[in-house]
Amino acid sequence: MSTMRHVIGMLCAGVLAFVGVFTAYAVTLPLTSPHNVSGPASLTEPPTETPDAQDSDTTPPDPAEGLEAGLVGRWASERPTNPTAFLEFSEHGLWFASDGCNQSNGWWRIAPHGAFTTSGGAMTQIGCENDVTITAVSLARDAEVTSDLLVLTDATGESSRFTRIEDHAISLTGRWIGPGGPDDSAFVTFASDGSWQLATGCTESRGTWELGPMPFRDVPQSDSGAAVFAASAPGLLRIGSVTAKAAAGCAEADPESVGPFNEDTDYAFGFRLGGANALDSFTITPANVEDAADPAPRLIEFTRFAVAAG
Repeated sequence: MSTMRHVIGMLCAGVLAFVGVFTAYAVTLPLTSPHNVSGPASLTEPPTETPDAQDSDTTPPDPAEGLEAGLVGRWASERPTNPTAFLEFSEHGLWFASDGCNQSNGWWRIAPHGAFTTSGGAMTQIGCENDVTITAVSLARDAEVTSDLLVLTDATGESSRFTRIEDHAISLTGRWIGPGGPDDSAFVTFASDGSWQLATGCTESRGTWELGPMPFRDVPQSDSGAAVFAASAPGLLRIGSVTAKAAAGCAEADPESVGPFNEDTDYAFGFRLGGANALDSFTITPANVEDAADPAPRLIEFTRFAVAAG
């Protein structure tokens, strides 16, 4: 028995000695990473990434962006009571609608899960076979959209259904014609990169622009046409930098023909409906009419001259 205990004791001592030596060796090993591989050091090969793992480091798309893009275009009631009625959502966050006899416009926003916010809805009260378009969009609190179907639901749960009739909507991008100097017209081109160029008389000017929904603000109290428009306009056109130079063949730029845009100025903005139900013009006036320089600000209208390519 004593001999067996002695053998077992010898074996245990040997095992403990081996473990001690291996541990000391492992502690002294340097931690290295594979050549040409960045990241934390690892003694094992990295596991194969699954599709979920690969996507975990990327920013997921904003659901609201998909809904916004899906809304842009022109729509008509699924069962229209007036064949000329329509509802149009632009890429600038503005909407325009006709019920067949009356027109209205406003701005719109949509949350990632379809919660819908809008302004506008004021209109004349011409009676005819009025469609639900204006009422539906102005009262909507939720929007569901697919490629060809739009469902707007109000606070009471009543829904209005629309089918797509055009993929594209009105955009400020393109070329427009409007007033320039005292005796000149101005041709202005708004590019999709946020720049604009204008030519009028002996002056060429350029700058930056941004168009979006009109923010909530105090409404100036005035009876002038410009003030009334500024108080109700759905859009805000922000003009940033402005530079001007003499046009080719002119000795110098005409200070009276620099066009309607002032540097670092906000303009109340609204698209206007023309013939054949086309949104082919827009109107602007300084957003803060009470701060505008004399003479009193006026409404300035531009008409579509050509649509920019691309």
